[in-house]
Amino acid sequence: MIVEELTPSAHAEWDAYVEANPRGNLYHLHAWRTTAARAYRLRTPFLVARVGACASICGALPLFVVDNPARRYVTSGLFGAYGALLADSDEARAALLDAARALTRRVRAYYLTLKTVDEPATPPGFVRRDLGVVATLSLEGGPEVLWKRFRDKIRNAVRKAQKSDLELRVGPDELPRFYDVLAGNYHRKGTPVYGYAILRELYAALSAQGDRAEAVTLWKGEEVISGALVVYHKGTVYVPFCSSRAEHFKLSPNNLIYWEIMRRACARGMKTLDFGRSPVDSSALAFKLGWGAVTTPQPYLIHTARGAPPGLSTEDASVQRLIHFWQRLPRPVADALGPSIHRRFLV
Repeated sequence: MIVEELTPSAHAEWDAYVEANPRGNLYHLHAWRTTAARAYRLRTPFLVARVGACASICGALPLFVVDNPARRYVTSGLFGAYGALLADSDEARAALLDAARALTRRVRAYYLTLKTVDEPATPPGFVRRDLGVVATLSLEGGPEVLWKRFRDKIRNAVRKAQKSDLELRVGPDELPRFYDVLAGNYHRKGTPVYGYAILRELYAALSAQGDRAEAVTLWKGEEVISGALVVYHKGTVYVPFCSSRAEHFKLSPNNLIYWEIMRRACARGMKTLDFGRSPVDSSALAFKLGWGAVTTPQPYLIHTARGAPPGLSTEDASVQRLIHFWQRLPRPVADALGPSIHRRFLV
């Protein structure tokens, strides 16, 4: 068994393996490697296992090296992604884990974080942090069956939004308009925003693989009040980015945009909606559960190469001070500084 770094020319072989592996999901696709390199200039050592030098891939692990000025680290996914290790055998899995730990030491990183999903066991040398879950909703039966399954509260919120003369628009021109909504919401929450380059490069990389990504928005008159980046992959519609303007929450735009995403996904033959990762006991998770979603554990597996394990809690006093500071920054300043901070500290 050998493990090597994927060469740039082998991206099609990587994606073919992800497509064929039952656990392969959106966040394993090579598009994330392209996005990280172009938008954030991250090193992206995607690892593959092979039985021999010329053999087919039998295991894959996407990795990103984050040059945090204080504590460089390695992770298996950007932001809330969950690109768990894929392997056809225990031998391939063990070889990839060994190679990932060795790479962490080689790049002089402090720790390695594997963002997994539904992981039954913690590998030797790792500790497990259960901080989030992935919420998914079955789309089986189509819009009519879905509508009947929803609680009255959900149906009433969708109806309310529909009566507010909100217009749905779809297309690449909606991407920068949605980003403005997203950036405003991040500023309100006191979190540095990703940067438009992330959405632009991801949309371009996914679109190069076919009709896989859509930017959708809701308009109230001449103003965009809600939007999302939607991705279709292997029978699942993913919503990795979605946001609405707080001043329009009373119109229930979040409910309407998700309902429209579900309707469009059903028309494409999708069977599942992946709402994405949410912290346990968060308001975001409560919203998703309100639709009837079910959850799957999304643990972080952390290997510490040197120093102390990372602190991941947003409730720490120092983190809360930074949130309050960021909220007080003028929006243009926050928008300008956000991407640089995000790529060094928040990947």
